[in-house]
Amino acid sequence: TSNTFPICSYFVYIVKVYHLQPDAYTYSLMLKGIKATLIQPFFFESLFEHLVNYLSKEGEASDEVLLNSIMDVYSKHKEWEKINIILNTLHKKKCKIPLFTYGRLIMIFAAQKLPEKITQIYEEMLNLKIEFNEVTYGNILDAYLKCDRVDIISKLYNQMKSSASKENSPQIFNVVVYTTLIRAFGKVGQYDMVLEVYKRMRSDQKVAINLIAYNAMLDACVKCEKFDTMEKVFIELVEQSKNRHSKESIEPDLITYSTLIKGLCRCGHIQESLELYEEMKRKGISFDEVLFNSLLDGIAKHAGKISDSEHIIEDMKKFNIKFTNYTYSILIKLYTKAKDVKKAIGVYDEMKKN
Repeated sequence: TSNTFPICSYFVYIVKVYHLQPDAYTYSLMLKGIKATLIQPFFFESLFEHLVNYLSKEGEASDEVLLNSIMDVYSKHKEWEKINIILNTLHKKKCKIPLFTYGRLIMIFAAQKLPEKITQIYEEMLNLKIEFNEVTYGNILDAYLKCDRVDIISKLYNQMKSSASKENSPQIFNVVVYTTLIRAFGKVGQYDMVLEVYKRMRSDQKVAINLIAYNAMLDACVKCEKFDTMEKVFIELVEQSKNRHSKESIEPDLITYSTLIKGLCRCGHIQESLELYEEMKRKGISFDEVLFNSLLDGIAKHAGKISDSEHIIEDMKKFNIKFTNYTYSILIKLYTKAKDVKKAIGVYDEMKKN
C-alpha cells in the first residue's frame, strides 16, 4: 500500500488512454489499496466518477464486495455525500443491495447521528421483505442507541416481540440484543422496561448471559437508582461464576466492581463500597481513576471518614493512578467539609503544579 498513489495515478491514465472498462474486482482492489493511505483529492474524485459511471451502467450487478469496499473507504474519509450519491445511483437502477451492505449503511448513519436515515434503510429492508435475524436487529438497535432515540427502540422492541411470537420465526433475540435494550432503557431511566428485558433474557433458554450483559444490567440499575436490584444481580452473577464450567466461567471484573461501588456510594453505603474495594485488591483486579473517584466522591458526599479517603489516596499513589482535576476537586470538597482548610489549600496548590 506504500506505493498506492503512483499505481492509482497510472490506473487513471491507462483507463483514459486505452478506454478500458474495469470490473467490480478491479475497483474493489483499488479501494482496498487506498483504504489505509492518504490519497490526493484529485485522484479521490476521479476514482469516484469512475465508480458512479460503472454502477450506473445497465446490467452491472451490485457486487457485495465492491459495495462494502465503497462504504468502508468513503465512510473512513467521512465523504457522506458521496455515499448518498452511490446509494441513490443503486436505487435508480433498482439494484438489490446485499444485507451486509445495509448493515454498513446503518453503522455509517449512526456515526453521523442521522436516525431518520436509519429508519429509511430499515423501512426499505421491510419493503423488500428481507428476513431479519438477531444480528440485523442488533445493528439497528445499537444505531438508534448511538442517536439517543430510545423512543424508536421501544417501538422496535414491541415489533420484535410480536415477530418472535410467530410460528417458525427466525432467531430474533440474542445476548447482544438483550444487552443493547437494557442499556437503552437504563439510559433514560425506564426501570420497568429494563427489568422486563432482563427477565426475558434470563428465561430465554437459547441465550447464555455473559459478563457484558450483567455489567449492563448493573449499570442500568445504578442509573435508575434501583440499588436493591443491583445487589441481587451481582449475587446472581457470583452464583453463575460458581456453577459454570471452567471454559465458560465468568468472573466480576473492573467494570463490575466500579459499577457496584458507584451504586453503593450513591446510596450512602460507604462501608460496603470500601469492603468491595478491599475484595478487588485481594483478587488482584486492576484499578483506574474512575473507581477511586467514585470512592472519594462517596466519602465526600456522605460524611465518610477522612482516614478512609487518605487510605484511598495512598493506594492511588501506590498503584500509580493519575490524579485528574476531578480527583483534586473532590479532595478539596472533602477537606473543606471537614474544615481542614490547610489540607484543602495544599491539594489546590498540588493541582496547580500538576
